[in-house]
Amino acid sequence: MLRRTCLLLALTFAFIPALFAQQTDEHVTIDAKGAATPFPHFWEQMFGSGRAVLSMGQSYRDDMVAVKKITDFKYVRFHAIFHDELGVCDEDAQGNPVYNFSYVDQIYDGLLADGVRPFVEGGGRNPLSMAWNDSR
Repeated sequence: MLRRTCLLLALTFAFIPALFAQQTDEHVTIDAKGAATPFPHFWEQMFGSGRAVLSMGQSYRDDMVAVKKITDFKYVRFHAIFHDELGVCDEDAQGNPVYNFSYVDQIYDGLLADGVRPFVEGGGRNPLSMAWNDSR
């Protein structure tokens, strides 16, 4: 039951944008002789990290602030935001799902306080096990 509930939670987050998308026809016109503009290198404004839980450590935050001062990056990307180690999805004594986003909030609030925006990665694991470690 808990795995099913966590799967539904993960799939809901994954498909919410599609629920609000409207089907429209779009036409693109390209003027090959028009003025060119530089292509922004968005990837140069971001760095990738390891697991989300690492960002809760003070040494990680200190290092992030130091690197930001040097490079002025804007975003940080990491994985495992719904993993067990952050306690997002658990169960009570009766086997009912219990959700707790307090560590996720602490991670995102800490990044924003340091002037860094989170680049949210929702993938990386099979949705059936997204909220659970492999030992369960």
